[in-house]
Amino acid sequence: MYKDELKFVEPYINYAGEIESDEKKLIRYGSLKADNKINILYASLLNTGMIDAAIVTTDIITRFKPRILFMPGVCGGRDNKSLEMLDIIIPNKIFTFQKGKLTDNGFEGEWEGIDLNDKLIQKIQTSEEEIKNGINFKGSVHYEPMACSTAVIDKTGVIEGIAMSKERKVLGLEMEGYGVARACEIANNGNTKAIIVKSVMDKTQGKDDSHKTDAAKISADFVMKIIESGIL
Repeated sequence: MYKDELKFVEPYINYAGEIESDEKKLIRYGSLKADNKINILYASLLNTGMIDAAIVTTDIITRFKPRILFMPGVCGGRDNKSLEMLDIIIPNKIFTFQKGKLTDNGFEGEWEGIDLNDKLIQKIQTSEEEIKNGINFKGSVHYEPMACSTAVIDKTGVIEGIAMSKERKVLGLEMEGYGVARACEIANNGNTKAIIVKSVMDKTQGKDDSHKTDAAKISADFVMKIIESGIL
């Protein structure tokens, strides 16, 4: 969303124009201020959710065929000691957990996941300290699975329940990443690779937006520093 997340990307970009024909999404283009030879296309959704994210991602991939598609933003985090507010999660796997079969005996869940590109993630990991120092980020970066939900979660124990039933290492939860990753997996013969970078804004219980702005800026700064560094 523009006001919540995309606006923190724009200071890094020399704005060149906007795709005016798109009435249902905001797509702009320009070049990287740190290196104007690097072209940047950046977009934001008008609505939240996996469906909109997958549609917009597919449109961008089909029309522009980017090599890498970054998704910065915010997420909920697992309530454990290893994860602090505003920490960054770069998932090596992203999955849905609400798909399944409803019967008289209850709901039978069906796990649906995508493994993200290990090589690209490892390149980020090996340059992590350089990236963190470049944006003066003192928190931790985690490379663990992330769940994707169709609903905003504000309930104690949801991520712990997912960890117990589906993926024990899950650390984060958000609403669009699976749609983005799935579109990258299918469109353009999978030649566009998805990198998801989310900063923790809450622990999915007792939610408020007190950390949302800081989390959105941190994730945007981290993504843009990856691009500026040229490590990918």
